[in-house]
Amino acid sequence: MGILGKLFGHKVSGTMAIGGRKWRILDIDGARNAALLVTKDPVTNAMFHEKCTELYESRGSLEWENCTLRAYLNGTLYNNAFSPKEKEAILTTTIRDKGRPVTQDRLFLLSKEEAEKYFRNDADRKTTGRMWWLRDTRSAPWPAAMTVLTDGKIKVQGNVADEAFGVRPAMWVDLNRL
Repeated sequence: MGILGKLFGHKVSGTMAIGGRKWRILDIDGARNAALLVTKDPVTNAMFHEKCTELYESRGSLEWENCTLRAYLNGTLYNNAFSPKEKEAILTTTIRDKGRPVTQDRLFLLSKEEAEKYFRNDADRKTTGRMWWLRDTRSAPWPAAMTVLTDGKIKVQGNVADEAFGVRPAMWVDLNRL
């Protein structure tokens, strides 16, 4: 679960405030002086992908790379939720999921693997009674993405991507710039 103990006054499983929200510290990378954060609770409800019907009809593939939620996180949310100083601290992260296109994101959703790694158990993944999206996807029989249910269990078959569920952005931040 990363480095246990304190680094720069922060500790894993602790929280910090950025952009007017509480963020949970999931991991600390001492070599980069960086922390992996996820919002303590969902910041909004949103669809994973707003154009599922078109994707289904064209037999297209739903990927994190092309979903509308990724565009929202790295556009609208990033541009409006953070101060200039906070934006400087948010690191660009290379997302490499097995068998998926590589992306470069400042804000992203956790993968199933990350949700299992950084949260001790189902109870630890629970939020304030809302389901929340993970970035793992599938396209058949209908475009869907994995979710974390209200009890903290991961729904691997996912939910149809044009349904609105909680959004818990994650990001790596440079602790020296905060």
